[in-house]
Amino acid sequence: MADQRQQESRQPVAQGIVLGILAGIVFLSADMVMNSMLGTPFFRLLRLISSVVLDKRELDPSYSFTAVVTVGLIIHVALSGLYGLIFGFVTSWSAGSLATSSLLVYGSLFGLLLWLVNFYLIAPVAFPQFTQINQFWNGFVAHTFFYGTVLGWYLSLVRPRRLDIQESTTEKERRYG
Repeated sequence: MADQRQQESRQPVAQGIVLGILAGIVFLSADMVMNSMLGTPFFRLLRLISSVVLDKRELDPSYSFTAVVTVGLIIHVALSGLYGLIFGFVTSWSAGSLATSSLLVYGSLFGLLLWLVNFYLIAPVAFPQFTQINQFWNGFVAHTFFYGTVLGWYLSLVRPRRLDIQESTTEKERRYG
C-alpha cells in the first residue's frame, strides 16, 4: 500500500515532464510556422533559444546551423520538461477531479504566466534578444495556446479521474472482500 502511494506521488512529476516536452514540441512547431508566416526566418526561435547558452553570435545566419539547432533543441526540451513538471505538480492536488475545460483554462493561464514572467521580467534583464520577437504571435499566442492549452489538454487525457479510481477501488473490494 505504501509503495502504491509512493508511486502515485511520483506520477504527476513524471507525467508533467513528458507532457511538458510534448507540449513544447507543439509550441516549437507552431512558433516556427508562425515565424515563416510573419516573414521571419523559420529557425529564428532556435537561434534565440541557443543564445541563452552560446554567445549572441549564433543569431548571425552564418553561425553553425548544427550547433544552433542542437543547443536550441536541448535547451527547449529541458525547459519544456521543467515547466511541465511545475504544472503537473501544481495541478496534482486536483487534476483528477477537474473537468477537461478547467484543465484547459488552467493550462492556458499557466502558459500566459510563463510568457509574462519570461518575456517581461527575465528577458529584458538577462536576454534582451528575446524582446525582439513578435510579442503577440510568438509570445502571447504561442505560450498561452500552443504550450499552455496543449499542456492542460494532454493532462486531461492522461490523468485518471477520481470517480474512476473510486470505482476501481470498489471493484477490488468486492472481488477480494
